[in-house]
Amino acid sequence: MAGFLIFSGLETMAARSRSHLETSPSHDSGPASWQRWMHIGGFALYAWVLTYFMVWTGKGLIAVGVFAVAMGVHLFPITCGLSAHYQGMYKRRGAFLLALGSLAGWVCGVTLSIPRPILFNLVALVAGGVIVNSAIAELPKEKEGKFGFFLTGAVVYAALLLTLSHFEHGK
Repeated sequence: MAGFLIFSGLETMAARSRSHLETSPSHDSGPASWQRWMHIGGFALYAWVLTYFMVWTGKGLIAVGVFAVAMGVHLFPITCGLSAHYQGMYKRRGAFLLALGSLAGWVCGVTLSIPRPILFNLVALVAGGVIVNSAIAELPKEKEGKFGFFLTGAVVYAALLLTLSHFEHGK
């Protein structure tokens, strides 16, 4: 629930800051600048956690590859949305921040041991984030209809997760 609320809140905050962005799209400062950076930074932290999980699981190349594909497919519409909404700001520094988040997640996964209770809370946070971000990216907004893409993505994503689970249990 926390992940759902956090990412839903980030999206609501970003939608409000977009009204300011439309009036001054080329400026990285102003009343909504911190909100834009919080939106991008939230997804950089999300990328950090996802990458940390990939390394942390250590279940083998196939399992990590399946997880990486699943999360890559999940993150693609998010990065496209950030790029579309924040254009120059995202191209100059935002994409770099997301890449840095992923790299930091890998480094931390190799070097840092997070206690299991905290990890399990992070898994729950990511699960809520996956749900709300998928809903935001693929469910219809007003008269737009992308349910077919949403259904296809959900089926493929579920298949990837089931495959990952299969390898995790050593079957």
